[in-house]
Amino acid sequence: MAIVHLSGNMDRRTVPETRRHLLGGLRDGGAALHIDMGNVAWIDSAGLATLVEVAQQARLGGMDVHLHRVGDDVLKKMRLAHLDGIFSILRKLNGPTLH
Repeated sequence: MAIVHLSGNMDRRTVPETRRHLLGGLRDGGAALHIDMGNVAWIDSAGLATLVEVAQQARLGGMDVHLHRVGDDVLKKMRLAHLDGIFSILRKLNGPTLH
């Protein structure tokens, strides 16, 4: 199991570094990639696309992706983009599933 902690904004300026960080978590191996989003203040379409890209790569490698501590604003954007159904979204690290 790999846990990646994200912080700040996930936007077109920051996604290259965020993508490298997340893909590094995939290389760590295990059955699942756990992404702690508790300190993500804001996300735009580039950030959402990065999450989708990483989820696709994870699934190709047989890994699940779980998002933890997703803030209300980020969750709202994920729901508007209909992305909340492709991730396991949890309110806290190792907490109950939101769905």
